[in-house]
This record gives sequence, structure tokens and C-alpha cells, in this order.
Amino acid sequence: MLTEQAGLGPGEKLMYTLRGLYEQYGYRAFSMNKMEEYAFYAPNMRFLEHPEIVVFSDLDGRLMALKPDVALSIVKNIGMGIRGVDKLYYAENVFRPSAAVREFREIRQIGVECIGAVDRYTVAEVLSLSAKSLEAVDGEYFLDISHLGVISGMLDRDLPDYAAREAMLSCVKQKNPHDLMRTALAAGMDGRRAEALCGLVTLPGDFSEALRGAAALVRDGAERQALSELSELYELLRCDRLRLDFSIVSDTDYYNGIAFHGYVRRSPEAVLKGGQYDNLLLKMGKGGYRAIGFAVYFDALESYYADQSCPQTDVFVWYDGDTPPEAIRRTVDRLIGEGRTVCANTARPETVRFGTICDIRGGRRGTC
Repeated sequence: MLTEQAGLGPGEKLMYTLRGLYEQYGYRAFSMNKMEEYAFYAPNMRFLEHPEIVVFSDLDGRLMALKPDVALSIVKNIGMGIRGVDKLYYAENVFRPSAAVREFREIRQIGVECIGAVDRYTVAEVLSLSAKSLEAVDGEYFLDISHLGVISGMLDRDLPDYAAREAMLSCVKQKNPHDLMRTALAAGMDGRRAEALCGLVTLPGDFSEALRGAAALVRDGAERQALSELSELYELLRCDRLRLDFSIVSDTDYYNGIAFHGYVRRSPEAVLKGGQYDNLLLKMGKGGYRAIGFAVYFDALESYYADQSCPQTDVFVWYDGDTPPEAIRRTVDRLIGEGRTVCANTARPETVRFGTICDIRGGRRGTC
């Protein structure tokens, strides 16, 4: 049947669906320019998912950059008079290297940002919207959640040396307990705490089971408080598609608290990423606020939609030179009048997917 989404490809349909989802929860659309001054991004390169930027000189001599990220621009443009939480969503194109191929591309991205007095409910709502966004792609999704207060808390306490800390974070991201243990001991970390750290990054994915395992490994107050926050979120969300994964770590100069990645079938990498970034606001002179958000990356969905790249049409009307034009027109008009989408052609097109075939070649009376 014809709908508002008729004729849209799978990516466009997903964008349309997600816009409706976010507006249903009271998020307002936020739009911005395609470019910013390069000087805006230069001091915040570590916040960017991909630090490579397309740069050019404007007519007035300013060095400009095509927008590689949305969250930074939102934080820059948000005012200081927020009451409660400002809930925003965006559907923008960014310019950065694609996850699929190593070349700059214009990439569709949609996401939400909450800035202001972000509380526990807001964090839970953003995680819930993340799960619903993944479900809109595929019901067999997983949302992996971490809390930066656990791993970074252990490293901050035991590893004042920045280089050693970065080396260990790299091992954590790779879920490499062997090199993590070796690097930790070489850096002077206590053996028992090094074992606990390795245990955290190799916990099973099941959220409740992993949470119990983490509780047995973590002893200090700050890290246990982080586990308590994770436990409360799990109770609020109660979703069997959640997994606990402490290998999700981000630059703590910008991020803090909850961090999460989302996965769907047939896509080898995360198609959704998000987290809390209070520290970024502090760096940009807006330290009275807290923030959390996520983005859905459409370039990461390319492999998922690889076999769905052509538009969907309900009926393919197959005719030839012996089919009277009037018969073709009557057939097409009747099918469209029934609310179906139609593609009439003399050959089965490779660029259009269709549900059924109505064969009226040679004057046949097609059953359609």
C-alpha cells in the first residue's frame, strides 16, 4: 500500500522513522551550517571520532572546515539559559572518512543530544531511545553499555604516568588481557588490581551476570558507585538486548559516566555510538551543564543495507511491443488506484525491487 514513505530507500525510511521516534519523546529538531572555522575544531581533535577534516580557505581568507561532527557545533551554539534539559535531535550530513572505505565522503547521521540538568531519568531515556533506534534497523540488535568511572577510576588511581595509562587503555579497547597484564605490571600497578582490571574486560556479555562479576572485582568507592549507576539503569530499562562491556572507553578529557555502542546483524562495526560528555562542556565554558547523546552512523549501515539498496515497488508490470499502450495505461492506473506502487517496463529492471509481477506481454490478461 502507498504510504508517506513510498519510494524511499531503506536508509531514507530509517531516517524518517527515527525523526518520528525522537519527536514522539519531545525532542526538537536542530539544524546548522555545513561548515565551521577550522580554529573551532583544532583544539578539540581528540573529541572527534575521526580527526581528519576537509579544510579550505574561504573568500575572506579564513580557514574553514566542512563539518566532521555535530555534537561540537551543538555545544558551541547552545545558550546558557537552559531550564531543565534541552532535548534536541538532528539529521545532518557530516564530512569525514567513511567506515566502509578510506576516503572522505558526505555521510548521513542522525542522533539526539540532551544538555542541561541531565539526571538519571534522562540518561535512561537516551539509552532507551538508542535501543529503539537500533530496533528500527533490526530486531536482533545489541546495545553494549559501559561506565567510564570503573576503568578510568582504576587507572587514574594507580597510573599517574600518561603514556602508561594510554597504553593500557589501548589494551582495554582491544580486550587483550595478556598485554594488559604485562603493561600494568611494567607500569607498577599492584598485581591484584591488575588481575581485577583484566577480569573486567573479559567479563561475559550478559548484563546481569557481568554486573555480578564486576561487583566481585571492584572494591573502591568511586568504582562501586559507577556499578551502582549501571545496576539502576538496567533495572529501569529491563531490556534483554543490553550487554555490559567495559572495553568501551573514550577520552576522559571529554567524556565521563555512561558510554555505549550499538550493533546490528551483518554490520561488523558499531552503527550507533554515544555517551556522557560533561567534560567537553566544561572545556567550552559551559561547565554548569551536563550532556549525553548518541549518533546513528549511516555509513556503518552500508553492509546491512547492501542487498536492499534498490527502491521497493509493489508490482512490476511487464509488457512488450505487442501490448497495446491503452492496456498498459489501464493496468497501471488500476494498480495505483488500489494503493500499490508500480513499475512498468519492457525488461525486468536491476535497479528496482518489486513484490509481484504482472505479465501483460503480447496482450496477456495479467493476474495482478
